[in-house]
Amino acid sequence: MPQGPEPSISRQAELILAELDTLPTLPTVATRLMSVSSADDADLKEIIRLIETDPVLTARVLSLCRRTDARLGDRIGTVHQAVVMLGLEAVQCLVLSLQVFQFDGWQRGRAGAPGAGVPGEPPGAAFDADGFWRHSIAVACCAELLAREHKGLGIAPPEAFVAGLVHDLGKLALETVLPAAYGRVIMLAEHRQANIADLERSVFGLDHHTAGKRLAERWSLPRTLQDVMWLHGQPYGSLPQTVNRGMAGLVGVADAMCRQLHLGWSGNYLPAPASAELLGPLGLDERRVAGVIPRVHAALGERCEDLGLGAQPGERLMLDSLRAANRQLGRLNEVLQRRSRGAQDQARVLEAVRQFACSLGADAALVEVVGCVVASAAGVLGPGFYGAVYEPAGGEGNGREGGKVWLAMSFTRQGQRSRGQWVDAQGEWGGAGLAAVAQMADGAARLDAWLARHADAGARGGPVGATTLLSGERGTIVLVHDRGAALAQIGEPALGALLATWIGALGAAVGQEGARRVGEQLAEANLVLAQTQKQLADAGSMVRLGELTAGAAHEMNNPLAVISGRAQALASRLTEGRDKEAAAAIVEATARLSGLIARLHLIASPPAAAFAGTSVVDLVGEVIKEARERVGARSARAPLVPIKVTIAGPLPPARMDRELMHRALYELVVNAIESGARDFVEVRVQTDPVDDRLLIQVIDSGSGMSEHALQHAFDPFFSEKPAGRQAGLGLPTAERLVALHGGRITLESAVGKGTTATVALPDWRWHEPGAVLEAA
Repeated sequence: MPQGPEPSISRQAELILAELDTLPTLPTVATRLMSVSSADDADLKEIIRLIETDPVLTARVLSLCRRTDARLGDRIGTVHQAVVMLGLEAVQCLVLSLQVFQFDGWQRGRAGAPGAGVPGEPPGAAFDADGFWRHSIAVACCAELLAREHKGLGIAPPEAFVAGLVHDLGKLALETVLPAAYGRVIMLAEHRQANIADLERSVFGLDHHTAGKRLAERWSLPRTLQDVMWLHGQPYGSLPQTVNRGMAGLVGVADAMCRQLHLGWSGNYLPAPASAELLGPLGLDERRVAGVIPRVHAALGERCEDLGLGAQPGERLMLDSLRAANRQLGRLNEVLQRRSRGAQDQARVLEAVRQFACSLGADAALVEVVGCVVASAAGVLGPGFYGAVYEPAGGEGNGREGGKVWLAMSFTRQGQRSRGQWVDAQGEWGGAGLAAVAQMADGAARLDAWLARHADAGARGGPVGATTLLSGERGTIVLVHDRGAALAQIGEPALGALLATWIGALGAAVGQEGARRVGEQLAEANLVLAQTQKQLADAGSMVRLGELTAGAAHEMNNPLAVISGRAQALASRLTEGRDKEAAAAIVEATARLSGLIARLHLIASPPAAAFAGTSVVDLVGEVIKEARERVGARSARAPLVPIKVTIAGPLPPARMDRELMHRALYELVVNAIESGARDFVEVRVQTDPVDDRLLIQVIDSGSGMSEHALQHAFDPFFSEKPAGRQAGLGLPTAERLVALHGGRITLESAVGKGTTATVALPDWRWHEPGAVLEAA
């Protein structure tokens, strides 16, 4: 209920208030009579004349006068005699009561309300006019009796009667302007056993208190009645300090008493406050109030007859009240049973949520979370058929590019995952996504058949349904199951909480899965970037080295040629042995220096490869023969370790520059022979069954390489051997020449166990027409 005279209301509420302003006003006779009789110098003759202009009003006044004092009998025959006997105040209240009771909405509601005329029976979909008026008259009678018993309140009993009669007119006003909508509000109040005013505010934006105040203002009712219609539902302590506070509080007490007695229909199904909570603040005597209760039924019967509602004996009204109380108890029992079932559902769902949360790992993958969701569903809905379909966002699936790849998962009847596989669903559904398929009329059956083909786990126990758990930018997950009946039995709040828990976990898992994929892609990109940076750095180094070797070759080859030639000439003329050896050493040193410059130039600026069909078997044989001859010629060790050749099957001609690949393999074989191999050196040739690369491996059982040597093995001039033993250009030369063929060299080594150098050539097959396979 609003707390001030100008409440802030919605646009809808403003429209409703505008409709209320179109309701009919009180008849002119009633309005004029109230105005004249309220004046301090009221003219008795004018009041009598106004009443006599309305025959119905005249008859009602005379009837009430005769009932008030039966001893007078027929001696009261004129309006003048009745007004003198009753007093102006009583006549004023009677006139207002009669005019309000004949309000057009009451007549229309009474004529068209199905079920009307059943005292105290709350409506189904229509306003119970009889019940409403009986409650209003009952509150009026109770307020009048309380005012008579508590004269210290300073409230005139006739005024209390009228205030009680009009206190709920706002309900009648809302029912008049919004009959269908107000019928729904009435049904909601009964179903929820709630206060109708709370539902009025939630549906309309205002309640019957505000509507009643607006109606009272339109009818120009006294301010006392306006405040009662507006404020009577508030606790007495919260009422504003006005002269009408006592009247509003008194009507509130009378309303609560009539609700406790189940007199008529009020629309408020909340239990009435205890008497002590109401009587104390208002200053009412509990004993006197208790004495009023038995008299309310009799007073109600008399007033119903006075106002044209028909004769209602007090005994019958009391029986009606008892029947209404029994019906209310029955409804409360139904509500309690419904709430009990809801509490059981909530307890079961809360336990399922707890177990679900405990079953989730900190970094559980999406498939694991889906399994936990299905296990939780089986715990709540019972054993049955369960399957799940996951469509990643963008159709990425398990990393495949393009297409529409979905994950099909099946589970045991107890919810344990039994099977799952990625399925290419491209073209399966006419281009529709999983969310659209699930919404089709036969979507559940189609998904069930699809799961049966790709991930069936068992028989279905009933009709199959599809529940979408996740849909949107993060992907779509649909649960397919045969537990629709069990799902429908769970109350909406509990089911909503359970679904929200599942959806939240699935959304987090999809987010983690996406973050994990992004991390993997970032790591791969970083690796590619590092490799690219290394290649750029190597290329830059090679460019600088090429410039250096080109300059060195230009500047040093001529002096070296002169030195070598003069040393050779000198050696031919010398006869002394030591001098002759010195001259020969000079010739050898100049040859080594010239060869070193040539090798550096080959690494930095190798020639363009001239590819042709090459026999790998013949090439390997030539390389081994040359390596044996050269190593044997300059090595003092004898005999050399055996060299084993293994060719895995016949090989077609290979796309190679024979000379350059010969040089590269020669460097690897020489390194293997000079590694200190104890048992053997093996050259193994085969193709990779996974990606068809040509693999040429040179394996030795030598001393192996340290971690530091592996990291710098391809750096020019690097060698862990004593100074002067190796120039450190063999592996860099081999790497450079293999790279010209689009391949790469990798090293695997362990100290004391040996080394394996692998040449991998991806594009090695020679496609010249007429090429003949070679035998090993």
